[in-house]
Order: sequence, then structure tokens, then C-alpha cells
Amino acid sequence: HLRLSPLGSVPVLVTEQGEPLLGEKMLQAVQEMGEGRGVVRLFPGGVDGSNVLRFYRKLEDLNIGVLTFGLAFHIQQTSLLRFPYNKEEFFEQSSNYILSRSEKLLDAAESIRGENVEISEGLKKLAEEHQENLANYLEAEGYDTTLKTFHKVLDFFEDELGRADRTGRWLGGALISIADITLGLYLHRLWQLGMEREYYQEGVRPHLSVFYESIKTRPAWVKITGWKDEAGERRIRSSEDALVENARWGLGAAAVLGGLYLVKKLIKK
Repeated sequence: HLRLSPLGSVPVLVTEQGEPLLGEKMLQAVQEMGEGRGVVRLFPGGVDGSNVLRFYRKLEDLNIGVLTFGLAFHIQQTSLLRFPYNKEEFFEQSSNYILSRSEKLLDAAESIRGENVEISEGLKKLAEEHQENLANYLEAEGYDTTLKTFHKVLDFFEDELGRADRTGRWLGGALISIADITLGLYLHRLWQLGMEREYYQEGVRPHLSVFYESIKTRPAWVKITGWKDEAGERRIRSSEDALVENARWGLGAAAVLGGLYLVKKLIKK
């Protein structure tokens, strides 16, 4: 995989000529393959196309990895996890991944150095960047900054979708674009992590809520995400939940003891 994508990026598309394509070049190639079919145009032409590219790059600046895997160190930020993050081992696997990623990248860099020095140096740089970024995963201030960045960007798209002079229901106009797909996936991740109420549902950002409901019910979206078939959920108990539950048990125990005391008194009479 590193021979095709030197920094291990996924996905990667290999053309019939053997050329590996990444990022926007890959998406442009995908669009050409499906030209004239369906209601999706990843990069529309004209002004819509310029806007879509601007929207897409704005979304690409968000760090969805920190939001997702950093949650393992800040579990108080959610009370519900949905598939596939509802698995018991999610937090442990996430923390292990974050804490060991730099070391694994350095090991990969060393193992490929004899074959390709350029790839090796690229992996070492990734390891250094991850190490520098660790505070955003581990520390409350760093993770809060990531959450605030998401709020700021979603404010932008809430305003964009609410513009009175917009034409078409999507960011790309009448057709679904790469910006719509990316925004939809980010909203879906927030839903999977149980953060949708804070970010766009229940009147927080109504235009984004309508947007998400529109895109999540499309047949292709349902098939790829599997959200209808995989309905698993896991509740996350906060410290406040534990206190309330303990208080309930305490009241219950007091009631039982009080009942026993009354019964004994009645028996004696």
C-alpha cells in the first residue's frame, strides 16, 4: 500500500495506466467514470463548482480523527454511542491507537527505509506531527478546541444552507456534490458518537438537521452506512448518573428497612 500511497493515505485509486491517484485528483477521476449517471456530480461546473471546492476544502480542514478517537479520553462529552462505536472495546482500542501510532509509524519508516528513503522520511514526518498533535486528543483544552472548531464550521454551513438566494437543496445546487457527501458524513459521525443534539438537532442548527435527514434516507447512503441494519447502541454513564443511581438505591434500601421495622412493630402488637 505504501508504494501506491507513500503516506499510507486511504482511499487510493490506481488508473489503468498504473498511476495512483489521491485526494481531489482521485475524486475527479471517479466523477469522469460516472459521467452522465445519477443525481451526483462530485465537482459541478461553473460557479457551483467553485463553491463546492471551497466548501470541500473547508470541511477537509476539520480533524474528524481527533473528534472520534479523542472521545476515548473525554467520555463525558457523550452519553450514547451508536454502531460501530457502540462496541465495548471502542474506548480501549482508540486509546491504544492514539498512544502507539507514532511508534508504529516510526517502525514502518524504518522497515521501508532500505527500499524507499522518501517514503521513510514521509512516515517519520507523520509520526512527528502526530506526537505534536497528541494534546488535542489527551488534554481537555485541546479537545475542547477541536469541538469549538466543529461548532464554528457548522455555523458557516448552517448560514449557507439558510441563504434565501440559494438555488437547489444541496451545496452543489440541484445535484449532490463531494461537499454534500463530506458534510453528510461528518454529521453522521456526530450522530454515531451521540453528539447530534449538541451540534444540529432539536433546533440547534435546523437547516443542518433538515440536510442530514435528507441525505441519510437516500438509498445509496443507507446501503453504504448501514445505519438502518446496524441499530446497536450503548449508553455511557456519567458520574452524575452514578450518583443518581446510588441515591435511588439508598432511598430504596431505606424504604425496605423502614418497612421491615413497621412489620416488626405490627407483629409485636
